[in-house]
Amino acid sequence: MTAERPVGHRGDARTALPLMMGLAALGAVSMNALLPSLGAVQAAFSASDRSVHLTLTAFLAGAAAAQLGFGAASDAYGRRSALLVAIGIFCIGSAVATSAPSIDVLAFGRLLQGAGGAACLILAEAMVADGSQREALSRRLGYLNVGMAVAILAAPLAGAALDRSFGWRSVLAGMLIAGVVLGITAWRRIADRPEPTDRIGGWFRRTSRLLRTRAFLAQCSCAGFVMTNYFCLVAFGPKIAMAYGLGSVHFAILFVWLGVGYVGGTLLAPTLYRRFGRRTSAIGVLLFAAAVAGSGVAAGQFGGIALSAFIGIATVMALAAGLVLPGLTSTALAVDASSAGAAAGLFNFAVFAKGAFVTQLAGTLFATTPLSMAVTMFIATTAALLISLRSA
Repeated sequence: MTAERPVGHRGDARTALPLMMGLAALGAVSMNALLPSLGAVQAAFSASDRSVHLTLTAFLAGAAAAQLGFGAASDAYGRRSALLVAIGIFCIGSAVATSAPSIDVLAFGRLLQGAGGAACLILAEAMVADGSQREALSRRLGYLNVGMAVAILAAPLAGAALDRSFGWRSVLAGMLIAGVVLGITAWRRIADRPEPTDRIGGWFRRTSRLLRTRAFLAQCSCAGFVMTNYFCLVAFGPKIAMAYGLGSVHFAILFVWLGVGYVGGTLLAPTLYRRFGRRTSAIGVLLFAAAVAGSGVAAGQFGGIALSAFIGIATVMALAAGLVLPGLTSTALAVDASSAGAAAGLFNFAVFAKGAFVTQLAGTLFATTPLSMAVTMFIATTAALLISLRSA
């Protein structure tokens, strides 16, 4: 069998991009699909709330560790090798979780799933970056984001359907099957990029070089503030819905609507970038989003924020994230072409860590009200706007 061109190359984009979208979505699917079944998991093991929560914490811990390590390792040892190892870890974790005799073993399996799934995401981004011209990179990364967004929205529904029909272990078995299918496809379709020779010490050199690059840090920081709005909606959205008298079904519909807004922004981004340029587009979008959030703050100070106004603000935040994030990601990955793997890992780790930290800080400083959400969104979006104005 002849070697394939590197993933992301124009010559194999039609076959490569669907595979990359599947790899990018694997982690999101595996995290969200089991959420509707946590009650059944708790009953099956007679576990405490804390023990069940540990399964999610373990997943996120594994994902964080993989983001820091796998990307840089793929720069030194090749994308294909790193990807097959990542999928192998994911499949082992899925098998362990599926057959887990206790909640602790389940948590360990989820840790491995998180590591393998997160590694697949950053390696998919790196492989797309390897063979994409600068003008095409934002568009292709946008497709990966669309795949992830659809997965985030669809996974809980699919997981709930499997749980209802076959039990909660069938959800984990489905993840194992998905990992095996993607692994076989990747093994057959993906060829390694030429491997660097500076393996000894290269891991730390690439990482430290990126951390000293102002342009890379600016993209990470800006994206982290943009993601804060999403984290706020996930963390505080249910309480906000209760404040408006909405039930869980209505909140689920609202969350799906915001996901559609994010996907719409991602699909619109390439057209906007071609017409106005990436940086100008980002500044314009963030300026508009900050103005909308600011209007919500003003409304909250003088009479309160109506439900329709809050939905409008949240929709603009989702659209802004979809419009801005592909450009930020592509710029970060293009800072050093020889370190796309390390850049993808560091970028994703920094974005999610910062978003989670700022959200936690907001929850500590402010009461969970529509006004406090609007204030947090205004501050985060304004910070992202200021970073965009200062960056070259």
